[in-house]
Amino acid sequence: MIWLALRRHRTNLLIVLAIVVVLGTWMTLVVWQFRTAPVVRWVTIPGHGLVAERQVDYGPRLFQLTWQVAEINALLLIFPCLVGVLLGGPLVAGEYDDGTNRLAWTQGVGRTRWLTTKLVVVGFPLLVVMAGLAIGTHLWSFHVLGADSGTFGAFSHFNRMLPGVFPVSGIVPVAYTLFAFALGTAFGVLLRRTTWAVVGAVVIYALALFVMTTTVRPVLAPQLFIYGSPTTAEEQLLYAGGNGLDRVGTASPWQLGDPGMTVFARGYIPPPGTPSPDAIVVHCEYHAPDVNACVVAAHVTYGTRYQPAANYWTLQWRESAIYAAASLLLFALALWGVRRWRA
Repeated sequence: MIWLALRRHRTNLLIVLAIVVVLGTWMTLVVWQFRTAPVVRWVTIPGHGLVAERQVDYGPRLFQLTWQVAEINALLLIFPCLVGVLLGGPLVAGEYDDGTNRLAWTQGVGRTRWLTTKLVVVGFPLLVVMAGLAIGTHLWSFHVLGADSGTFGAFSHFNRMLPGVFPVSGIVPVAYTLFAFALGTAFGVLLRRTTWAVVGAVVIYALALFVMTTTVRPVLAPQLFIYGSPTTAEEQLLYAGGNGLDRVGTASPWQLGDPGMTVFARGYIPPPGTPSPDAIVVHCEYHAPDVNACVVAAHVTYGTRYQPAANYWTLQWRESAIYAAASLLLFALALWGVRRWRA
């Protein structure tokens, strides 16, 4: 049974492996180009010593190094969905299309064993490949230059909390791949058509990622609200051990919402019936000769809500756990659908 499952799906597994090899080769070439680009000047960076600042934006725009980094980042964002659906969609739907599931079930192979074997034979190599790519991406990110920075690691380490970078760093790419694989499998069982299964899985995957980024991830770990300028202790938490000016070995926080929202000052409890901070500011702007003095007298200040960089691994593990749990539910749904299937 294992040999048959591997033989049937080996082509798709080899396609995934080939894509990873091509992507890894491109990433290696980008690192080599960064290291051999023309030197503009030498600068001293704390923690790194004397570092060559190189000319990275030359030649056709699409082939400029900073653009290549952005293109690789875009591919890494869609890669878990691509490979997960590529292998999960036809896992069962392809058997239904060809009628080979009936042959297997009449040869003494139970449906539970049939599906479990296919999930393990295809899913385990897929997760191993994605884990390798995640490790490679982490190492690669420390050898490329950020688009607007002369320091190393700006792509993934400094900005790793940002919504466009967080999904391609850490361990969540593996969880995303497992979820996409489970989605493709479940839709294949329910819809029994490979094309429909692929389309449905891609739509639900995109929707789940959108909801996770905009609604769930911001509250997976305690947020930090900064009143005005952050204190030294708050900067240590925001930048994971550093501050906003000296970010060597640190990461930037994820800013949530409006950076200039108005709130009541820390510790101030407004009496019942007090207008909202926004209403107070509007009143001061229209009726007070000194707006700032009016706002301060009303105990109103400005603040910003963040997910601190110190919460990076907490968010990674909790989000991965959510996707892993959802994947198990989808596998259970697929097993239920297979066991209840009638010709």
